[in-house]
Formats: sequence, C-alpha cells, structure tokens
Amino acid sequence: MQPLTQEWIEKAEGDFATASREVRARLLPNYDAVCFHAQQCERLVIDWRKKQQARAGVQVAIHDGLNDLPDTYDTQRFQHTLNVVYQHIYENYASAEQSTYARAA
Repeated sequence: MQPLTQEWIEKAEGDFATASREVRARLLPNYDAVCFHAQQCERLVIDWRKKQQARAGVQVAIHDGLNDLPDTYDTQRFQHTLNVVYQHIYENYASAEQSTYARAA
C-alpha cells in the first residue's frame, strides 16, 4: 500500500476511534466532537472520488491486493481485472448514502 493511502486510512481510523470513545463517555460526552470526527472520517473515506491522488491510491491498493492472483493472469488479464474491480468500487462506493451495500443492509 502506498504511504499516502496508508496515511489516509490511519487518519480515518483515528477519527473513528476518537468519535467512538467520545460517544461512549459517561461523564460530559462532547457530542459536537463526535459529529466532527465522524464527518472527518467520512470525508477522508468518501471524498476519494474527488481527488486524483486518492483515486490513484485506490488503484494502487487494488493492484497490491490483486498481486496474489495466480500466475495464469498475464499482464493484459491482470490489467483488465484491475480495471473491473476499480470500476466496481468507483460505482458502488460513491458516498455513505449512495453505497450499494449500505442500501442493501
């Protein structure tokens, strides 16, 4: 995974952890902070379609994940699979509200 992709994931996970801790606070929970960190987490994850560098990071992450395919995948077949998976993710993870899988749940 590329360092920038890893950094975005870590930041999103950090915001999620902070929001989760604060929402469970028993003494004076700060719900404004919960909302802020939840929005930051969502923005880091969802806005990936709006930034070329983030889109490239998604492609690299898919590439890294597909590296374990059998050797029978030649370069052309590998690239086709990479494109199909990327297109699927691009179309089905537009936003939290528009995710195909969120609607199905």
